[in-house]
Amino acid sequence: MPHVGRMDDIWAAYHAAAHGYRPVFCRPSVYQARNEHDLTKDMLNEWLGYEKSMDIVRALAQGTYRVEDFWPQRTREAYSRYRTHFE
Repeated sequence: MPHVGRMDDIWAAYHAAAHGYRPVFCRPSVYQARNEHDLTKDMLNEWLGYEKSMDIVRALAQGTYRVEDFWPQRTREAYSRYRTHFE
């Protein structure tokens, strides 16, 4: 899920779950050589998740989840372009 920073895998799983899929989480199956991290930058890149993730979970539980309410504009645009290839 582009343009949501470090929440890309988590929010993609929430979205898949909202459409009836059951994401599976497990140990990594590949090794990734990681670059050094700046913990302050990492925190800033995760801030969107701190602000919105519980709201997404609540909306999913209540059946009121809409991507328009949570995804940044650039993410919605990318998803819309992606979907044109499969409709």
